[in-house]
Amino acid sequence: MRTPIHLEVCKASESAIAAVEAAGGTVTTVHFNRLALRALTKPLKFELFPRRARPQPTAMPYYLDKNKAGYLSPEVQIRNMKLFGAVTSERAVREEHERFMDLRREEYKEERLAKRAIIAEALAAEEEKKSANAN
Repeated sequence: MRTPIHLEVCKASESAIAAVEAAGGTVTTVHFNRLALRALTKPLKFELFPRRARPQPTAMPYYLDKNKAGYLSPEVQIRNMKLFGAVTSERAVREEHERFMDLRREEYKEERLAKRAIIAEALAAEEEKKSANAN
């Protein structure tokens, strides 16, 4: 591998981490509970993007280990802050999701207003017919 890539994965071996870092990339092992993984894979199903849950106490040492590139490790957090301005990509994904959902809300609002206008026109036309038939 020659191209530097930046990965966020659930688990990785030390040799895989070393290979990515040798090419100039980074690996960060992060914890995804079911909800966070679903939000990552199907963001359209979420009006608000949920926060990631902390790992279980039994898994905490893995994510605190800098040799495993755990996202709770102070060394990895400092590295990611320098490179990306955030500890994990969660903030960037959340901001992107919020922008996307704002656009969807605007589209939905415009769609509702257009439907209301159509209904109002239909009601007005119906009232005209009734008044014309009454005369």
